[in-house]
Amino acid sequence: MDYNSINYFIYKGKALGFQYDIAKAFADYLGVHLEVVVSNNLEDSFKILENGECHILATSLARTEERAQKFNFSFPIGESATVLVQRKSRDSSYIIKDVQQLKNKTVYAKNKSEYEKTLKNFNKKYNLNIKIISVKNFSTEDLIGMVSHKEIDYSISDENIAYINSRHFRNINISTILSDKRKLAWGINKKQTELKTVLDKWLKGFVGSYTY
Repeated sequence: MDYNSINYFIYKGKALGFQYDIAKAFADYLGVHLEVVVSNNLEDSFKILENGECHILATSLARTEERAQKFNFSFPIGESATVLVQRKSRDSSYIIKDVQQLKNKTVYAKNKSEYEKTLKNFNKKYNLNIKIISVKNFSTEDLIGMVSHKEIDYSISDENIAYINSRHFRNINISTILSDKRKLAWGINKKQTELKTVLDKWLKGFVGSYTY
């Protein structure tokens, strides 16, 4: 899991977070102990999963063909669009409202993420010359905070992550949608076929539950 105020964090000695709660519920269902390994470097997380050092990468992953060659995906745990994260302005002319206005802008994105790939596709499709700064050891949430604190001007995020963070960082604007909604899932080591079968069956019931 990545460590942030949404997926997994420690508060007053207690483990909390959306992904953590789901993983803990699944572990309880299996009757096993949940061991959490934290990494905010997505590339390292993929290697840990592929090498069999963990069974599940419990974070919100968009399915791609490249990723599907390396590990399996669970039943979807949710869906989200991608949005641009920028600061609010009293002058609306400073607000980026569509992709074309990103031409020649500098945008920070998490390394090896779908955010980075989205920006590269924009450059290729629209010839926008967006300068993409790929960041390894910061979470998407960290980058949102950096936008709010005027350390950087632009980043991109899943809409659900950006929405929750907008309640803490009141000066960010997340109204510009950059993609359609896409399904998000966990990653599972390819050798863990039985685990995938059990997890998928459990998730199908859990996602529709009151607890979820």
